[in-house]
Amino acid sequence: MVNTIKLTKKSDKEVYKQHLRLVLFGISAIGGLAFIIQFTFSVFTRPMATT
Repeated sequence: MVNTIKLTKKSDKEVYKQHLRLVLFGISAIGGLAFIIQFTFSVFTRPMATT
């Protein structure tokens, strides 16, 4: 474990921004997909009006 920590190097700013962009894109994609699924089911599963 100690050797692994010694071998790691601090990532530069460009690599950090690239990883951050990728993570944010993944979170946004999953959130958008969840919103679309929830919206679709809320539209198609409305209770029928009984008058």
